[in-house]
Amino acid sequence: MLELTKALHACSPMLVPGLDHVTWGMPKHLVANPHITSLFLGLAEACLSVSHWPDHFKESLLVIIPKLGKASYSTPKLFCLIVLLNMLGKLFEKMLSHRLQFEGVHYGAFQPNQFGGMSQYSTEDAGVFITHLIQARWAKKLKMSIVAFDIVQFFPSLNHDVLMAVVAKAGFPPVVGNFFHSYLTGHKTMYRWDDFMSGLFATDIGVGQGSGLSPVLLGLYISPILQLFSLELISKEVKLLSYVDHGTILTQSTHLSQNLPKLKKAYRVIHRLLMALGLVLEHDTMQPTW
Repeated sequence: MLELTKALHACSPMLVPGLDHVTWGMPKHLVANPHITSLFLGLAEACLSVSHWPDHFKESLLVIIPKLGKASYSTPKLFCLIVLLNMLGKLFEKMLSHRLQFEGVHYGAFQPNQFGGMSQYSTEDAGVFITHLIQARWAKKLKMSIVAFDIVQFFPSLNHDVLMAVVAKAGFPPVVGNFFHSYLTGHKTMYRWDDFMSGLFATDIGVGQGSGLSPVLLGLYISPILQLFSLELISKEVKLLSYVDHGTILTQSTHLSQNLPKLKKAYRVIHRLLMALGLVLEHDTMQPTW
């Protein structure tokens, strides 16, 4: 019950509903009835215990919105895509995500240097960590260098077989892996652009953006890369942080010229590890900071 109320409390009734046309105001009103609450909790528990995600929860509405101020709209990157999910399924995802994050952090399935989208590891925590690291090195008269990088199309690029292997290796019980086998397959979405509405299209690749479970799945997928990087010799000279589909490499030396070889070597190792899991770095967006 606590997980249900906490998940509902964080949801604004002003958010746009999905294909079921139900806003968050309705479940917030319904949970005042103990009988309805018990039905919600029973259905949420059943989804996990029998390892099944209903087809109704797998249908989404993808709204296409042009970005403002563009002279031309000839490429897909000039549009914002907003994914709207069915309300009850989204609520259950939030509840399950909270539990998996708690268990994953408690038992070490996630790495301490993973930030963003994770409980107790917010973007604000990452900013505080980096600021402390820089100021501590400055106090020792060291020069700090940072390289930020992006993973190309991270959400749709996740391989389901690899993800299931990572979930099993992380130590979650078999029922969780079986649930994700059902959760990741059979998804369909409907496109909406102004007044145009398409039919349903299959979307069985990667992990859907907008899902409450996406941060957990993305965090689990990237965790082995950070763990393997920590076994490399270069990890003794650099720090590697991740923020969902972004990453940061930090290093320090007495002179800036000594930092560049370290950053190059670390970047090559990260590139190799990501490629092994079917992920690609977007070299053009890499941003160095001195």
